[in-house]
Amino acid sequence: MMHVGLDICELNRIDLKNDRFIHFVLSDEEYDVFLSRKDQLAYLGGRWAVKEAFIKALRDNNKNIPLREIIVLNDDNGAPYVVFHSKIYDNVSISHERDYAVGIVILQ
Repeated sequence: MMHVGLDICELNRIDLKNDRFIHFVLSDEEYDVFLSRKDQLAYLGGRWAVKEAFIKALRDNNKNIPLREIIVLNDDNGAPYVVFHSKIYDNVSISHERDYAVGIVILQ
């Protein structure tokens, strides 16, 4: 059975000065990448959208999964993938357009 999760993030709702929120969303590994990016807003919004999409695709009744436990990285070709509890999920996509970031996750 296949499950799809989709989420959209309005980037102007994110405050890059709110360190508490940034650490709420990003794992330590993601945070290190975030600090090196020029497009921090799009990066953070994209990660947030994918993490929310991943939770939706899990169809788990426990929606209290800490976002920091869902790690979104990029492979050598730039394609995003999710690491959750040491398992890799690679049916992931992130897209950005001006004021929005969207994430989609397909689980089989």
